[in-house]
Amino acid sequence: MMYPNLCLTFQLMKNKTEYDLISISHFFYPIKGGLENMAFSLLKRFAKAGYKCIAIHGGINETKFYKKNDFDIQTFKTKNIFNNTYPLFGIKFFKFVKKTIRENSNARIVVHSRHLLSSFLTAWICSRLKRDFYLVEHTAQKSFAKTSTAQFLMNLYDKTFSKYVIKKSKKIVCVSKACKKYNKENYNTPEEKLKLIYNGIDFEDIVKYKKDSKENIVVFAAKFLKVKDPITTYTVFKKLSSKYPKWTFYFIGDGEILKPEKSTLKNLKIINRMIEREEVLSLLGKSKIYINSSLSEALSIANIEATTLGNIPVFSDAPSNKEIAKKLNASEYIFTRQDVQDLEAKIEKAIKSGKKKDIHENISKLTKKHFDNHRVFREYEDLLFT
Repeated sequence: MMYPNLCLTFQLMKNKTEYDLISISHFFYPIKGGLENMAFSLLKRFAKAGYKCIAIHGGINETKFYKKNDFDIQTFKTKNIFNNTYPLFGIKFFKFVKKTIRENSNARIVVHSRHLLSSFLTAWICSRLKRDFYLVEHTAQKSFAKTSTAQFLMNLYDKTFSKYVIKKSKKIVCVSKACKKYNKENYNTPEEKLKLIYNGIDFEDIVKYKKDSKENIVVFAAKFLKVKDPITTYTVFKKLSSKYPKWTFYFIGDGEILKPEKSTLKNLKIINRMIEREEVLSLLGKSKIYINSSLSEALSIANIEATTLGNIPVFSDAPSNKEIAKKLNASEYIFTRQDVQDLEAKIEKAIKSGKKKDIHENISKLTKKHFDNHRVFREYEDLLFT
């Protein structure tokens, strides 16, 4: 029997000087989340183009090395805090990252999000080894916490460790204009260090879930976190499900800030758990309207997947949500954050618009035009390897 540390060392010896691209993140697909899906799809594109890649991440119940979609993955078992959203990495992770970077001298190194421990540890290692790394910034706001003490600690971390990651990075890829603006205003990051590359999706992989005909369905699906503001949507859904009995309202997700009651109405479907991505996409393939009530977003992959499948985007006025809506000619459905009456009015407007069959097809076509991963990959390839 080979011990885990020896397995890691042996694997590194096998793969010495092999990688073109090293991607490091807190979580990774199949863990659910926009960052996770984006990091996965980007590596899948690079591997398909012939680059040798490895993803290093945590959040899994075991430490293991395996291959998927023609690239390597090294996972680490971690203790996760803040409602399992923030993994704490240990010495095994640190040593593996250090050896991988040291033994792949020509590899490009990409980390995801400034505020994650995986990013700080990688930044510190790269600084000591005199290696460049690229930061993909997925957030356009400070972190949100449930308690004032936790919020204080998060803000302190952001002013110190996150600032270190930003300072040491060679280039910062911002996934939206809102994200770029936040970095400039809060960290005094010079313009030449920032590059805007919108998130994208693999259009062909998503559009296969599209149904021939749409049904009268409205969907909200998100983690029940403060920043996602599920309470506003839940309040509106309870009211509109009574008013519109011929429409079905799906309220999907879980988290500590909200425990929705079981509905007595047949057309208000409460699913108090995070369902599999394929289930969500199948539902979005037949639904007409998708809700995002977030207080802040960088650029939501879930939003883009929903509009790829033709859903009318009823989004909060978080800056990046407004960016998406403008590109899709759907700004009329934007509502003021945490405004129950405005959300209710915009959903009703979308319900009326949903009768027009061509609106769903037009939204899907515009999504492909602006957010297809072919374009996203070319921009990342130019940045990293040209």
